[in-house]
Amino acid sequence: MCEMPVNTTENPWKVSSEEERERKDLRKTHLVFSIDPRGCEDVDDAFSVRALDNGNLELGVHIADVTHFVASHSYIDIEARTRATTYYLADRRYDMLPSILSADVCSLLGGVDR
Repeated sequence: MCEMPVNTTENPWKVSSEEERERKDLRKTHLVFSIDPRGCEDVDDAFSVRALDNGNLELGVHIADVTHFVASHSYIDIEARTRATTYYLADRRYDMLPSILSADVCSLLGGVDR
C-alpha cells in the first residue's frame, strides 16, 4: 500500500528533524519503562516516573502516536476502525494495524527513537 511507511535496512525510517523538535525525549530525565512482556514487539504504551523537587513523584502515561502515520479516513484508518482491536487467540493473533506500524515504527521499543 502506498500509505505504509518504509523501514528497511536500505531505507530506514527516521524521526524527521522537524518532528524531533516538536517532541520531548524523556529518556535522560525520567525512568521510562513498559509493562509488556520481554520479547513483545508491539509496545504501544509506556510509563515514565521522575521525582519532583517537593518530594512527590510524577507518573506519565505515554501512548504510541499512530496518528502520525495513519491519516483520518485513510484506508488503514477505516480498516482499523472496522477491526477495533487486536485479537489474541491461543495459536494466532489478528492485528488491528499492519505489523509495520504496530511492531515497528509505532512500537515504543527501548532505546529506539520514536
